[in-house]
Amino acid sequence: MPNFWIEKTLVRRRDDRIHGEYALGKALWSPQKGKDGADIYHFMREVEPGDIVLHFIDNAEITGVSTVQSKMEEFGGVANTQWGEGPSYLVRLRDFVPLNPPLKRDMILNERYKSRLQGLINSGIKNLFYNRELNLRQGSYLTPAPRTLIEILNDAYREETGSLLFDLNREIPTLVALQALSTPLGAHIIDSRVIENSSSEPSDPSEDSAFEMKSAPMTEKALLDHIKQYIEAKGYYFDEETIYNYHICLKTRPFVILAGVSGTGKSKLSQLYAEAIGYTRKNDHYLRLPVRPSWDDDRYLLGYLNTITNEYVTESALEFLIQAQRDEHSLFFLCLDEMNLAHVEYYFSQFLSALEEEHPQDREIILLGRKAQEVLTSKKKTLDMPSSITIPANFLLAGTINVDETTQPLSDKVMDRANTIEFFTVNLEKIPSKSQTREPMRVSAHIWQSYQSSEPDTSYRALLIEISQILLKGDIGLGYRVAREIEMYLANSKDILTPEVAFDLQVKQRILPHIRGTEVIKESLDDLLGLMEKYNFVRSAKRLQKMQERLRRDGYVNFWQ
Repeated sequence: MPNFWIEKTLVRRRDDRIHGEYALGKALWSPQKGKDGADIYHFMREVEPGDIVLHFIDNAEITGVSTVQSKMEEFGGVANTQWGEGPSYLVRLRDFVPLNPPLKRDMILNERYKSRLQGLINSGIKNLFYNRELNLRQGSYLTPAPRTLIEILNDAYREETGSLLFDLNREIPTLVALQALSTPLGAHIIDSRVIENSSSEPSDPSEDSAFEMKSAPMTEKALLDHIKQYIEAKGYYFDEETIYNYHICLKTRPFVILAGVSGTGKSKLSQLYAEAIGYTRKNDHYLRLPVRPSWDDDRYLLGYLNTITNEYVTESALEFLIQAQRDEHSLFFLCLDEMNLAHVEYYFSQFLSALEEEHPQDREIILLGRKAQEVLTSKKKTLDMPSSITIPANFLLAGTINVDETTQPLSDKVMDRANTIEFFTVNLEKIPSKSQTREPMRVSAHIWQSYQSSEPDTSYRALLIEISQILLKGDIGLGYRVAREIEMYLANSKDILTPEVAFDLQVKQRILPHIRGTEVIKESLDDLLGLMEKYNFVRSAKRLQKMQERLRRDGYVNFWQ
């Protein structure tokens, strides 16, 4: 029988544990020594392939189970973390299965199980993840979980959910916790087609199986198929490419602009995408906020300090942002409807500045300036409001804009920070009849973030350089931020779109919106069109042809005309 281990780790605000090859469920990693030189990570050397790891995160809950793929290897650490680069241990994992619901700390470390938990300590077993007072043991990262402890976890989970975590009566322990989750909420990570019947005879496990799983994590493609089917069941139609494109844009940068004429489904896509994965207005995880022409500063989103009452007056967007910070396991979707009815830079400036940062923990928004804090201090007043707040990784923004004479044009500063998806036509022939046969499936923030790529795809770097040189002829620059995010989009589109389609969409969405001018840009337009036609980038070529026609007719062109 394989050994069980408990990984006690922090995930919140740690990009390395959310994205990439060292993310939760993909690897265990630690320094080789503690800060005082002690050998506190020695269990990393004892882990064997096939062992089972339970992931206890943020001192709060066990959220998933993984299988050890390979023995410990030495490596150079992970930059930009608390421990940084240096001699470190790495253990590769596979077959991560999230628990829904998770096994909460207070479901285990309580009076009900106190005597059994303390009995383990009294029996001489050391290095458990808790101490005699039933608090978490400080300084522990990876700790053994003897069979008796797994039995306690089993009982605690069954008490809460009616389902065991593991069937320990088999030579290969069976993860059974997910088979009882038949509700839409419970199905958020399960492809129902692969759930086995618990009464069926067990199949022979393969030699390298750590445990037999009764369910499998939903693939990203299966999730997208569900979203598409859910939207159609609600009586709406968006082509597959549009849904995929929107999903990839959100993964690349948590701010997407949906542009087009009124009534083409811009805000509806934002709403139904969120709804399909379990986040709605009714459960307070989706907020649609109509922008008003009078919005001329950020108090309409972030509130303000009333200097007469010394109270902070909040707005719904700020309250929604605070809610997202407090519930990092869920996603929160904010849709700013008709966001260009007012000048975006006036009321959205702090968000734009924060979104420049690559890492969520650096996306800071100031709520109280230094002077305001000094005034409050002098009056011996305290607020129930922090002086600043960050935009967390589970907070996703969409802004809809109408392209007509009643709205404000978007500046380069805004377009630099978002993909722009166009909606100009509706295919009335493909609108399905409404059905109630498709239920939403709740997808946790961690699962959704596990689909994100953290490393750019540089395969089109040479072509980006060529495009940049063409644009310079018309005094149009291609900035570093845009180029990097194009490469991040390419990475996030893997196995969803072909590389050619992904790059074509990025030229249209990230580069062409910056093109505007008179006859001065004609050469750039001509050369860029020739390049797009050479590589058969049909979406960008079609749009460039329209821009050429507009330039010939009017002597001036911009992307939005």
